[in-house]
Amino acid sequence: MLPLRVELGRVVVPRTRLASFQPGAVVVLDSANEQEVDVVVGDQLIANGELVIHDGKVCVRITQFTIPNEQEPLRRAS
Repeated sequence: MLPLRVELGRVVVPRTRLASFQPGAVVVLDSANEQEVDVVVGDQLIANGELVIHDGKVCVRITQFTIPNEQEPLRRAS
């Protein structure tokens, strides 16, 4: 089994701001589109996708595989 994660976006937050978070706080992510996600296996980015709702559950539809040809190393997720 391989660990797979879906990343919606990232942000670096100063500790002082993190300590001030309360329920309802809004965290602005670095992604331009809230429905675009990265699909990561281990620490390797393998695909891009979009969030969809299927049978009442949040799912990911793969839109593009990012695996390069076999001669190139996989890109690390940032």
